[in-house]
Amino acid sequence: MAQVGRPTDYSPELIDKICDRLTQGESLKTICKDADMPNTSSIFLWLAKYSEFSDKYARAKSAQMDTMAEEIVEISDDRSNDISVDDKGNEKVDWECVQRSKLKVDTRKWLMSKLAPKKYGELKTLQHQGPDGGPIKSEVTERGAQVGVWLDKLDPETRKKVLDAAESSDPDK
Repeated sequence: MAQVGRPTDYSPELIDKICDRLTQGESLKTICKDADMPNTSSIFLWLAKYSEFSDKYARAKSAQMDTMAEEIVEISDDRSNDISVDDKGNEKVDWECVQRSKLKVDTRKWLMSKLAPKKYGELKTLQHQGPDGGPIKSEVTERGAQVGVWLDKLDPETRKKVLDAAESSDPDK
């Protein structure tokens, strides 16, 4: 007798099918709509329970990001529906189609940057440097110099107490 309903039993063959489809760019939600696939709650339970599935799933999601990158190029290069011809033979730009293509590209870019930020995210760097890329100059301020002069006037025992108190109250330590 044939099985009725969605599969609920974990099997390596089923996992391979799911991961293959993810790699090809299908979403988990789309995959789980098929009658011969488990529902998403079963998949999430399996991800938590089976480390081999979790590993395969992670690799499939990574490959899915690469597939999306390729899709971005295809969508961007596809001009097939951008221009239509009316009854009089006049060409007209279909701005709705152009905007939909832009939305598809932007959505994929956003997803890729969130799901694979190290590979597809915006690179942000912070550099500390002085003018023309040189070192940062540090100078003793007039106030700092006055403190130094004042400390030099103290006897060694009092000076040590002041410096120890300053060090113990330093919030950066």
